[in-house]
Amino acid sequence: MQPHEHPGNRYRFALQRADESWHSFDWRPGRVSFASTGSQGEPLQAWEYAGPDLPPGGQNIRFNLWLIDGKPPSDGQEVEVVVKNFEFELESEP
Repeated sequence: MQPHEHPGNRYRFALQRADESWHSFDWRPGRVSFASTGSQGEPLQAWEYAGPDLPPGGQNIRFNLWLIDGKPPSDGQEVEVVVKNFEFELESEP
């Protein structure tokens, strides 16, 4: 969540090298739920945020791949993220 430096607005976890993983979020009034699953559908991590920095709506989605401290990977290998699918569903409120 932004701003990321506010306590409780960031949840980090180590993702082991995998062929594929799925990441999703469900943004509803008062909370955002995040989930990550592995290539066999096994749960990897989940997190829910209901703090004071929830966006009001109308935001856009961005994907980022960051270097840690601007340094290339220590193993000298290239890094690639392939987004095979992105879906956005807008549900009308009841």
